[in-house]
Amino acid sequence: MWINEPRARRVLAERDLDGLMAATNIPNVFYLSGVWRRQDIAAIVTRDAVTAPWIVIPRGEVDYMVDTVPPAGVVTYGTFHRVMEDNGPLTPREQRIREIGIDLEPVKDFFEGIVRTLENAGLDRSRLGYDERGLDPALAERLKERLPHLELVPAMSAFREIRMVKSAAEIERMTEAVRVTEQSIYEAAHEAREGMTEAEMCMVFDLGQVRRGAEPNMNHVGFGRSAALGMTNVPEDTLKVGDMIRFDVGCLYKGYLTDMSRTFSFGPPDEKFSSYYNAVLKGQDLALSLVKPGKVASEIFNETVAEVRETGIPHYDRQHVGHGIGLGLGGYDRPTISPGDHTALEADMVLCIETPYYEMGWGSVQVEDMIVVTEDGYRRLTSVPRHLQVLEPRA
Repeated sequence: MWINEPRARRVLAERDLDGLMAATNIPNVFYLSGVWRRQDIAAIVTRDAVTAPWIVIPRGEVDYMVDTVPPAGVVTYGTFHRVMEDNGPLTPREQRIREIGIDLEPVKDFFEGIVRTLENAGLDRSRLGYDERGLDPALAERLKERLPHLELVPAMSAFREIRMVKSAAEIERMTEAVRVTEQSIYEAAHEAREGMTEAEMCMVFDLGQVRRGAEPNMNHVGFGRSAALGMTNVPEDTLKVGDMIRFDVGCLYKGYLTDMSRTFSFGPPDEKFSSYYNAVLKGQDLALSLVKPGKVASEIFNETVAEVRETGIPHYDRQHVGHGIGLGLGGYDRPTISPGDHTALEADMVLCIETPYYEMGWGSVQVEDMIVVTEDGYRRLTSVPRHLQVLEPRA
């Protein structure tokens, strides 16, 4: 299971919560249960057993939970027909689907499933934290009426606090995800040819991630001046000798995100290109050197921006120079390496450290790496070179 068990128990105890519930909001449902589906699904854990979820799931979706950690209990709802005939022994997978998708009697609907599950889990008279961004407010009100001894406490912030520090299983999966993205970057970059369109290079990159078992999530590949537009591709732009090629990209891999950047030069770079890239690289070098438990995010930001200014881009400014990363569809994890975030770093946070520079009418240079904070510093999850790499032009 992905949840950071010791941290979850501590956070729930500090907030005096007996349990935690995620409903419908995919990232947090996945975090508690391992089920990734765009459906009304709920996952509920007790404070004493945060790795043993109770799951509420449509009867027709039970096949998506066969490979997850065995739950403490399952309640299905709705109607779905699977026929049993005498076709010989069932496989273990078929037998499990039979148990929860055929033999288990469903309840009427999602609401009744949550009620039944809270009763079964002994949480119907509890102080229960819930993800208020996922549970329909009308369902929350109905739960309060149906279970008058249940105290529902908004707890999206608790999810974010727990998810901020990763478990070993999460770090392992995110390391796998990084390999997918960086291999796909190199595959696409080395297909570069004069006249190639951004759309064509994006296609090579996306297909590389799909072939490696991931879903494309972010695929900004910018040539020359269009690299400055941010995350928008200009599909018809064509590659010319001397252009920068900026990748700011990532994937969704088994529930987790990647986000990394590399900049290439198609042919020898000019002086400004080299100088500005060197400045952002020096800034990222400094940021990485500052990473360690106890270091405050805003301090890293201030020192990093100052370094980029001193080493080549005197007018450099940014809203952040990094952020936490984790589950897909969940946005940035905490902290953000920004002037207003005074969070102290902790071991096992996974961060993206980046120093992008965008100049309209010119282009963009960027280097971004995913790292894990260790007890005495950091470890890079990315492994590809960070220097400006020059590609040999070809037609």
